[in-house]
Amino acid sequence: MDIKNKLLAYGKKSITLEALTDLLKADLADTKGFKKPIFILCDDVYRGLCMRPCPDTAALPGLRERLLIAQSFSKPWAMTGWRIGYLMGSAPVIRKLTALHGHILTCAPSMLQAACETALETDTAPMRETYAKRRALVLRRLHAMGLCCPVPEGAFYAFPDIRAFGLCSEAFCLRLIAEAGVAAVPGSCFGTEGHIRIADARTRHGSSRGISGKAQTGKKNLTTYRNRR
Repeated sequence: MDIKNKLLAYGKKSITLEALTDLLKADLADTKGFKKPIFILCDDVYRGLCMRPCPDTAALPGLRERLLIAQSFSKPWAMTGWRIGYLMGSAPVIRKLTALHGHILTCAPSMLQAACETALETDTAPMRETYAKRRALVLRRLHAMGLCCPVPEGAFYAFPDIRAFGLCSEAFCLRLIAEAGVAAVPGSCFGTEGHIRIADARTRHGSSRGISGKAQTGKKNLTTYRNRR
């Protein structure tokens, strides 16, 4: 398996940043004979929404000069739909990528740039606290429905285990929205069959209504699923 395949494989697994760093450093040590440098592209979009201390990838020794960190304003600053972000890396690499970018896309609208400048000066701690409260609410409701769900360490998603109901995740989600009016994403989309992804990005009141109301209907259907096994 070559370096490209290894990096792609790591990206599909649940792995800690520390463990990934060790693996990447070992891979990079094996590429010293390559004529072209090997870079690591880090998707850092959800880092600002971590519920626990998150290591700074740029501070990892031996990797900084090989890192390209992609960031978006969509998730950490709740600017979804604006489709704007930025890339960080060593100055020589960014200069080359800027030249390439200029031939692919036009400049971001000035009003969006002004909004992003304001976002960078905004403290998002209150928003993270709000997400934490919504997460707690959703977890309580899921556990009350008998669904096992690990505590998310970041973002605004829950990933409950639905294997006990004997349905694949896609079939489960189709029946859930058709019979209970609750939308979810099959775990198979993320390479993890037997689970579904639920977002709790709505207001706490909206999440409460969704889980308490529609999901109560879903609870009855889930019992039916179990009885049909």
